[in-house]
Amino acid sequence: MTNAVVTVSDTVLGYGSSQILSITRGLADLVGGDHLIFQPFVPQRKYVDLSKEGYRVETITSFEHPWTWIGRMQYLRRVARAINESRPDVLILPNYNMIPIIDLLSYRPKKIIHVALEDLDQFGESKVAQKIVRKIKQQVGKIDIWVFPEQNRAMNDCNQLGIPYDRICFLYNVSQDGKPALPAKERNGKIIYAGSVDFDRTVAHFFHAPDVAREAIDVFGGFGGSPELRENFITATRAPENKIRYFGEISAGELGRQLPAYCYSLVYWFPQTWALRNAAPNKFFQAIASGVPVIAAPHPQCVSLIERYGCGIALKDWEYTTFLEGLESAFSRIGTAEYQKMVDGCRKAFAEELNWETQFSKLTTLFQGNGK
Repeated sequence: MTNAVVTVSDTVLGYGSSQILSITRGLADLVGGDHLIFQPFVPQRKYVDLSKEGYRVETITSFEHPWTWIGRMQYLRRVARAINESRPDVLILPNYNMIPIIDLLSYRPKKIIHVALEDLDQFGESKVAQKIVRKIKQQVGKIDIWVFPEQNRAMNDCNQLGIPYDRICFLYNVSQDGKPALPAKERNGKIIYAGSVDFDRTVAHFFHAPDVAREAIDVFGGFGGSPELRENFITATRAPENKIRYFGEISAGELGRQLPAYCYSLVYWFPQTWALRNAAPNKFFQAIASGVPVIAAPHPQCVSLIERYGCGIALKDWEYTTFLEGLESAFSRIGTAEYQKMVDGCRKAFAEELNWETQFSKLTTLFQGNGK
């Protein structure tokens, strides 16, 4: 088989952004060809071998760090040379930062798909950012399908870029695999937080507060933000009177194996930007698929789904007191009929809507009907 589908990832795979893998293989199966995913070499990220799961991934190095502008262009030029040689029919670009590769191609793929895992907020409002947005806007006509994980973010970006609405697909960041839900008595009685431990944008700066540090919370993820807050957090996790613990960064596969044993999964970004307020967290859907109720900040998508299915606890605001009350309420429900109702809500949500087959069918319909 030929490489019918090629994806150009902006990040190392096997941690978050599992939909990059799922969409790539799903479309390759749909068109009856093979796939290849390019990913950058990122020094601080350990390589995850995905070949055992059937994915073909090639890591491309750059002289500069691939998250800098120079390093990113070095990465894109090297990938473009490989794509021009193999000439795949379908090209998937899962971030606005990958769109410049279109101008480096010597041919026109039959389908170009942008998966908007990050929105335009990432560029800020500087003159340089405005120039980047203008360049992206010039490429809009060349992109056949735009996949968005969240409706508010989609509308914001579409209005800025002039994206035709008939090219948009809303696809939740769902997990591909569901797991049997464990009874409460077989769980570990803890809350899991798995994601960025960023002290400026996430709930992490609450973790070192004495009342929170005494709660049974296991934290997984890479650090970011203030060094002082980081040190305070590490100190809190080592104090014998505290129950909060930090276990570092783990792969998505390992998280999937550990997640079902937890009583709740915590999903929380501070609303510093439009994108963070309207977050569409992978970890939310991964928890639902594992039968683990979610404690979520009031992100509109999370609130809507929790209210629809009763699959967790939606906090009313981003205040510390509300967060602490939410933790206490969550722990008090473990083992009760109310807790089991939330678990049942997770199973119902996954069975009816928040599963890969249901979500991918929306992309399949648009892909087959969007023709050139």
